[in-house]
Amino acid sequence: MLYLTKLLLVLSLERKTKAYYLAFLHEDKPMRSCPAVAQNANTDTKVNNQALQSRNRAFSFWTKLAASVAFGSFLFGSAPALSQSLSDKTLVVAVAVAPPFIEITDDFHKPRGVDVSLIKELQKRTGFKTHQDEMAMMTLDEMVTLGRSGKADIVAGALSATAERSAHYSVTEPYVYNSVCMVTRANDTIDDIKDLQNRTLAIQIGTNVTSIADQNPGMHLYEVSSTFMTFYAVATGKADALLVDEIIALEYIKTWPNAGLKVAYRLPDTETGIALFFKKDSPISRELQKTYQDMLDDGTVDRIVRNELGAYIDLLTVKN
Repeated sequence: MLYLTKLLLVLSLERKTKAYYLAFLHEDKPMRSCPAVAQNANTDTKVNNQALQSRNRAFSFWTKLAASVAFGSFLFGSAPALSQSLSDKTLVVAVAVAPPFIEITDDFHKPRGVDVSLIKELQKRTGFKTHQDEMAMMTLDEMVTLGRSGKADIVAGALSATAERSAHYSVTEPYVYNSVCMVTRANDTIDDIKDLQNRTLAIQIGTNVTSIADQNPGMHLYEVSSTFMTFYAVATGKADALLVDEIIALEYIKTWPNAGLKVAYRLPDTETGIALFFKKDSPISRELQKTYQDMLDDGTVDRIVRNELGAYIDLLTVKN
C-alpha cells in the first residue's frame, strides 16, 4: 500500500516535471573538495586530519525518476526514524554565535545556521525538549565551561573536534573540515605569523590562540569576549590581526564590507573537523550519537551542510 501511494504521488506530479528536473540539476552539481578552514582558533590537537572526498552524484533526471518509481524511495524516501526516545527529557542546549554555523538574524531567541539545523533534526528524531523551547545563547568561554562541567547536554558553535576536547565531551563524527586563517586590515602588509612581532593579536577568551603567542614572545594579546569583538578590534585599530576559521572570516567580511578587512594568511596544517559536542558518558549522549550516525548514514547531515554552507562549498571538505 505504501508503494502504491508513492507511485500515485509520483504520477500526480507529471505536470511539475520541469520543476523537479531543475531541482535535480541543482542537487547533482558536483562538489569540489579542498583543504581549507578550521574552527575560530579553537584548534587544540587535531583528532582527524584526513578529509573525506565528496562523492559525485551525477545521475540524470530520468534515471532518478525511474529509480523513484521502481523503488518508491527517491522522491519521497523512507521517512527518518523518529524514535522519540528522549521525548520525556528536557536538555540544556548551549550555543555560541559563530556565523554561519550559529548566527542571529531576526530573532535573538531563534538562532540559525548549520549547527542549529543539525540540532533541530536531532530533536525532531528523538523528541527531546529544551527549557522554554530555546537554545541557551552564551559566549564561547561560558559555553565551554558549562559543557565541561556536565551541565549542558549539547554544545555547539563551529567547534573543532580535538583530542583534548574528546576527553571532556562525547564528540560526533565531524560533518565538515576546514582550517584557520589570519585576518588583518586590508591595507596592512602582514602576511605571516612572524610579522606580528611587536604587533597585537586579538583573541577570543576560551580559544587556544594563546599557544601561538607563547611561540611568538614578541606578540601582544588583546583579549575579548566574542568573535565579533576580535573583528571589531582589528577594524578599529585596537589590534593588528586575529585568527579564526576561514568560513567565519569570510562571513564577517561579507556582512561587514566597510570594515576594511581581508584574509591575509592561511595557516598550514590547521585543518580539523567541525562537530557537535554532547555531555560526556551520558545515556542521553549515547542516544544522540546513535541518531546522529543515522543522520550521517541516510544523507541528512550531507544535505543540511550543503544547504547551509552552499556559499562556501568550494572551501570545504564535506563529510559524506
